[in-house]
Amino acid sequence: MGPPGVGKTLLLDDVLHEISGQFAACRINQPHISATELLQAVVMQLGTTTVEAEENHPRLLTEVAAALDAAGSRAAPPMLVIDDAQLLTGATLVTLGDLLARAPRLKILLVGQHDPQQPGGGLAARVVVAQKPRQVLLAPLGPDGARAYIEHRLNVAGGGGKELFSADAHTMIYQHTGGSPRLINVLCDAALHAACLRASGQVSAAEILVATQDARWPEALAREKARPGVDSHIVPAPTDDEEPTSARGRPRFDRQGQRQ
Repeated sequence: MGPPGVGKTLLLDDVLHEISGQFAACRINQPHISATELLQAVVMQLGTTTVEAEENHPRLLTEVAAALDAAGSRAAPPMLVIDDAQLLTGATLVTLGDLLARAPRLKILLVGQHDPQQPGGGLAARVVVAQKPRQVLLAPLGPDGARAYIEHRLNVAGGGGKELFSADAHTMIYQHTGGSPRLINVLCDAALHAACLRASGQVSAAEILVATQDARWPEALAREKARPGVDSHIVPAPTDDEEPTSARGRPRFDRQGQRQ
């Protein structure tokens, strides 16, 4: 679990690739479905017959449990994987608990946003199971982690270990993104484009400032859903009449991107 933009789905893809063959994964990518639709989707992925009538939910639950038991008797036990699980309804989460009770070998992997202020106490509190679920919480990157992330992405793209971003640029990137990988991607892409237009061999704070004026940046900020503490570390793009602001303890930059 974690806030938007920290890479939960990418991590999920890597995990499923690593455990491929160890589990018979049933992946659900539409968390808005009802409890009955969830059971129908699991039945279809397991390759058994389906019960289409809504009033046959108890029968469908029995059928899914039997199919999961059959799958569990094989070398690869079944695993139900649901992304954006915070969107699951209460009835669907109760059904997941019923499945676990009827098919003990079933593993359930839920990936979603964790918000304790959500009605019901957040995703972990809403999962109705006999044992407390294990949780892995993803947080935004710190300043060093954000820099390492950028350097890794550059190396993967063929950067060859070059120092393409100045120290002040790294500081300003963290100031504006709060360590969110999704926001880092958008801001760095716009900054690299700005550096290319200026024929600059290195991205400086000036290019980061230009990148905050790119049309993609406010759109990315708008997609970043509000979460506790978001205003404390993500700085909006300055307007034409404003100097770029910074969080307490972080350096400020003038309109040319020079450190004050």
